[in-house]
Amino acid sequence: MVAAAFTAASCGRAAAGDSAKGDDSVVMTVADTLAVPAETSAADEAGNEADKALIRSLYEKCVFHKMWDEPDYGWAESHLTDAMVKRLRDAYSYEYDGDGMAFRLFRTDAQDGDGESKVRSVSYDADGWYVAAYSDHGYEGATKIRVEGGRIADCRRLE
Repeated sequence: MVAAAFTAASCGRAAAGDSAKGDDSVVMTVADTLAVPAETSAADEAGNEADKALIRSLYEKCVFHKMWDEPDYGWAESHLTDAMVKRLRDAYSYEYDGDGMAFRLFRTDAQDGDGESKVRSVSYDADGWYVAAYSDHGYEGATKIRVEGGRIADCRRLE
């Protein structure tokens, strides 16, 4: 049974990376997040904690920022890889005129709701990937986020 779960997860990961050109979001299933827990050293744990704090800051400053305030673009440009910034800018300009970043790629597709928006947890998955679980206007969601060299490099929304 365990082998079947890992087979399904690895198949899902391969499919999730094969998005059509121009598609600005990558969606994975929760089964895609299955991974064998890796042994970690004290240095790795410290790095994991720093990465988790980075992800929480992303949500606080850019994704779930205060209503009517602008996201902190300066923070994003210094804490996301150049490729991630480009992806967010390209996704934004596809929908809207002007400059901006599509931080919506880090959250659910919910537009409105009665609940609050906040990060519930950030956990390490494997190979530099983390899972951020959150409430988005009361809708539960999760996004896989990759951190490389202390900067956010990729994201894939989970469904």
